[in-house]
Amino acid sequence: VTLHLIHIGKTGGTALKRGLRRAGFAYWASDDAAQVRETPYGRIQLHHHGFRMQDVPPGDPVFFCLRDPVDRFMSAFYSRLNKGQPRYYFDWTEAERRAFEAFPTPQRLAGALAGDDADQRSLAEWALRHIRHTGFMVRSVGSPPQLRSRLSQVVYIARQETLDTDWEQLKVLLRLPADAALPTGSRQAHRRETALDTTLDRDARAALRRWYRRDYMLLRYCEALRAWHGWGAGIPPLGVARLPHELQRTRG
Repeated sequence: VTLHLIHIGKTGGTALKRGLRRAGFAYWASDDAAQVRETPYGRIQLHHHGFRMQDVPPGDPVFFCLRDPVDRFMSAFYSRLNKGQPRYYFDWTEAERRAFEAFPTPQRLAGALAGDDADQRSLAEWALRHIRHTGFMVRSVGSPPQLRSRLSQVVYIARQETLDTDWEQLKVLLRLPADAALPTGSRQAHRRETALDTTLDRDARAALRRWYRRDYMLLRYCEALRAWHGWGAGIPPLGVARLPHELQRTRG
């Protein structure tokens, strides 16, 4: 049995991967899995962003991290505007070059999405589909009904916003060393610089929330799961508890 980490871009996955690797509990497919230590759910295999819930073998456990979609959009926009620097360097695709020439700031892009100009709105929608990491989280883990069908495999759902607390819980759940730590520097954790302008006017923010409405439905469902398990708030029990009937029937 293998425990899989689904890495949704700009949700804290880089920090999780680095912390798990440093602790000696995670490997890539190209590594020798026998060289890492085993958790109660098997050895942890790391994956690139293209790995999704549908790729997880039936019966294998899985965990992942989510984030508020508008905040994730902001982080993704600046990460790709800077071509992934300072931690990485991935040049723009031709589509990203066109997107950033048209929309050099998050407000410009989201404002066009909210505007009355049909051509600009269409271009903004196109840009959101082509800038890396601004896609939908539901593509990685599925809609609430799809996720519900595989809940028996989900051992933890983290949030980027509570990652420090989630990490402490994961250490207990996965039996990591007490001194295992997440990276703290913005470069190592691949975090956005705090000095960047993240201002969005009301219309722009509302337009993004509409655009990411399916992700917000997923987030609400996962927050209900987190509240039921105590994830992000305390020390969870080993294993996955049985959900109450109303959560099992939550629809997206």
